[in-house]
Order: sequence, then C-alpha cells, then structure tokens
Amino acid sequence: MIVFVRFNSSHGFPVELDANASILQLKEAVAKRQEVPADQLRVIFAGKELSNDLTLQVSSPWIFF
Repeated sequence: MIVFVRFNSSHGFPVELDANASILQLKEAVAKRQEVPADQLRVIFAGKELSNDLTLQVSSPWIFF
C-alpha cells in the first residue's frame, strides 16, 4: 500500500508499506527518510492523533505529520 505523507512545512511524498503495517512502522519509515527521530513524530488524520498500534488498513492513504 502506498501512503502519502505530508509534513506541515513540505510537500507530500509516498511511502510504500504493507497494509497491515502499524502507525509505528510508518513513523519509523518516515523517520529514516526524513532523518527525524520516530518518537518525535505525530501522525494526524481527520484532526486526531493516531496511536502507534493502529494499522494502515484502518487509516487513510493521506497521513499528515
């Protein structure tokens, strides 16, 4: 599954992960690409912060950091 990630101050970019991947795994993939510690990232969808144990399958293909 391809998830489109966008930081507040930048353009979006795609991240490819398994649909069963957790939000924590998404944070780790983004952290590696953006050189930001994963524990400092927050994933926001529909105005709410997503917890690390949720999977991408229950989220949206548009994720904001």
